[in-house]
Amino acid sequence: MLISFTDRPLSALILLPLTLTLAACGGDEGGPAEVVLQDPADITYASSLGVDLSAMELQSSGLYIRDLQVGEGDPTVAGDVMVVHYSGWINDGTLFDSSRNPGRDPFPVRVGAGSVIAGWEEGLLGMRIGGVRQLVIPPQLAYGARAAGPLIPAGSVLIFEVELLEVNPGS
Repeated sequence: MLISFTDRPLSALILLPLTLTLAACGGDEGGPAEVVLQDPADITYASSLGVDLSAMELQSSGLYIRDLQVGEGDPTVAGDVMVVHYSGWINDGTLFDSSRNPGRDPFPVRVGAGSVIAGWEEGLLGMRIGGVRQLVIPPQLAYGARAAGPLIPAGSVLIFEVELLEVNPGS
């Protein structure tokens, strides 16, 4: 999972179980509320995110990819350990996590190992060292109908900017 709670205040960690419990209870009807999975093409993005779906490559999975900077060297493949800096937002411009926050380090990830969301598994392949890529990830390739932490509502489209710093080829 990409979200780290280590840099969150203790109050956020205490409130998270309560928030998740209340969200699971749904509305006044007594059952869980129905979650609508957002469609990246049907929502509005904060202008600060620079999302232009018409300038992005749409994958058959529903993932949108745009190389902001291509980078150099061989493209990454499944099994490579990639060291990246990343920032992630929801469509209203709320930053939910970043490896660039003070005290954080670049994030190592072995692509193809199933240790990150499917949108990353697919979206990081083919990057080159020094490359910067924007990913617009539909909920079915992220957290689906579940909320993820206090800042990612259930059914959310996620927007990431990922910079590839280093690649260690897989074995």
